[in-house]
Amino acid sequence: MKNTKRIQKDRQNINFWNSKESLQRYAGIALFLYDIEWQYVGRAVEKIGKKTEQITILDLGCGGGRTTVPLHNLGFKVVGIDIAENLIDELKKRVPQIPVAVGDASCLDYQTESFDIVIFSHNSLDYLYPYSKRLEALSEISRVTKKGGFFIFSSHVANVIPYSLPIIRNIITNLLMFIFQKKGYCKETMGNGNVVEYYSSSPQDIEKEVNKNHFVVEKYSRVINQRSSALQTYLHSLISWEVYYLCRKI
Repeated sequence: MKNTKRIQKDRQNINFWNSKESLQRYAGIALFLYDIEWQYVGRAVEKIGKKTEQITILDLGCGGGRTTVPLHNLGFKVVGIDIAENLIDELKKRVPQIPVAVGDASCLDYQTESFDIVIFSHNSLDYLYPYSKRLEALSEISRVTKKGGFFIFSSHVANVIPYSLPIIRNIITNLLMFIFQKKGYCKETMGNGNVVEYYSSSPQDIEKEVNKNHFVVEKYSRVINQRSSALQTYLHSLISWEVYYLCRKI
């Protein structure tokens, strides 16, 4: 019975990504990198020490191509995968010159040490359910990343009140989780009624997870865009529910 429930919840998440709402949200999304993504990609490229056109990047959870297209336009050898077939179909129509495919981050169809950089943005790692699938994905990401390469991703942080969730029952449920435990799965009701599960933890827990998969955290930040005033930046860093990580494979 427990296994059946896990499959159902995993299917709930996948059903949302393949929904019309997901398509409306992500298919026509603006193509850009956050300031922190620019910073971390630049730092990784500098440390890898190769020319841009020689650097291979795997963009996991590429969705509508927000990060995939800018990276391609910069000259990187980038490929993208996403679990949502509808988003991949739209991205292929939008930019047919970029190799993208339907794929599962927990079971990657790439050879060992294929990529210099792996990117998993917009907290997509957190939406892998159950937790065992998250661990499988981290193992696979480590496998396909070259030694000395980098893993750049974002994740929900569990030590702030989930102020951005619009549904009251979600806020109450998640707030109780935050009070009584530091990490775990939370629920979010999307506009179309789909309930998705996402994982929330702390930078300390993230560090333990990536360490087990041969990565070290070189840097992390709650400040995603850095164009605000110093005061705005500081306040945002206190309440942000999203943390970006730059990890190097050792």
